[in-house]
Amino acid sequence: MNHLFTWQKALMRSDLPRRAKYVGLVLSLYMDPMSNGAVTTHKRLADDTGYCRSLVTKAIGELEAAGFLEVEQQESNERAYVPTFPKPAARR
Repeated sequence: MNHLFTWQKALMRSDLPRRAKYVGLVLSLYMDPMSNGAVTTHKRLADDTGYCRSLVTKAIGELEAAGFLEVEQQESNERAYVPTFPKPAARR
């Protein structure tokens, strides 16, 4: 199964807020299925989602904190996004 599709499915089954899921899915439209990475701006994501930039920034932070994204600052306002999978919770 395609890694990106598996990531999208895991994202949708997560307990993240809807805004984070939606921003993640829109972001995945920019991801290269072979390299599984995307380079874009918060402004572009805001335009595509209809959310304000601050809400996109919050959603990206939620995705990153939950372990669904690694984010790297690029030149200018662009950022590189790499889909990741959350680490399983430690069992007690």
